[in-house]
Amino acid sequence: MDTSDDGTIFTRRGGGGWYMTKKEYANFDLHLEIKLSANADTGIAFRNSTDTDPSFDGNQIQFVDAAISEKWPGDSQTGGIIGVVGPQKRAVLKPTGEWNAVDIVVKGDRLNVKVNGTAVLDCDLANFKQMTKQHPDLLRKTGHIGLQSWDGLVEFRNVKIKELP
Repeated sequence: MDTSDDGTIFTRRGGGGWYMTKKEYANFDLHLEIKLSANADTGIAFRNSTDTDPSFDGNQIQFVDAAISEKWPGDSQTGGIIGVVGPQKRAVLKPTGEWNAVDIVVKGDRLNVKVNGTAVLDCDLANFKQMTKQHPDLLRKTGHIGLQSWDGLVEFRNVKIKELP
């Protein structure tokens, strides 16, 4: 991942890396904007350890270009947690190349994801405790927040993390 002069974080061509916070967060409100290219596939990690891959055994909220999202299972759709749960409402993404507002609030076991003001996932993470064998970070109470470089050009800007009590 790289940054531009205006502070935008972007991927040149993907490749599977993560841009993780040094600090660990427990309860937080994360706001950012994301822009996806055609066929882009990326994610936002939360409460992850540095010993696991958020895509496979951690907590990755998926973001994919709407054109390819239709072909994938529910938990791989924008706003779902990969391998755990799909979004309850389909994310209303703007056309490819336009900025989308993302709000992720994690407080205790509660997770709320909004895309462009629409609530797409509101769940209690404790309801998925049977999945901790495949996703050991799922019920962590603190961890790193990360932005993924996987496939296609993806840009992030106006990243703001507010810690909550």
